[in-house]
Amino acid sequence: MSDTVTTPPSVIAPRAASSQRWWVITSLALIAVGTFVVPLIGWIAGVVMLWISPLFSTVEKLLASIAPPASGLVVFIVLSLVQSAAAAAPGWHLTLLLIPGVPVILALAIGVLLARRAWARTA
Repeated sequence: MSDTVTTPPSVIAPRAASSQRWWVITSLALIAVGTFVVPLIGWIAGVVMLWISPLFSTVEKLLASIAPPASGLVVFIVLSLVQSAAAAAPGWHLTLLLIPGVPVILALAIGVLLARRAWARTA
């Protein structure tokens, strides 16, 4: 009898879906436009996908989750104050453009930044 021990071949586990590029892009895109495409459900799905992913720190997850809706609220408050204080205030068309536009642009900028940082961590 031989005293050699055989070891099983090393098995490389596949990466979880939540750490792949398509997952990151989808979650950040849902946060950016999910609120307007599928009201509220799209944003919630994006936030859940973001929080499941191991590629982001807690601070990054909080920033990506809270900043876009908060920026929409800030734009709404500022435009409300400007319109009530001035007779020649920006019209409703500017409000309709800025309230959804600012959160989407902010979410896209945050998404690009976070995606680059996440991919740099996995490289």
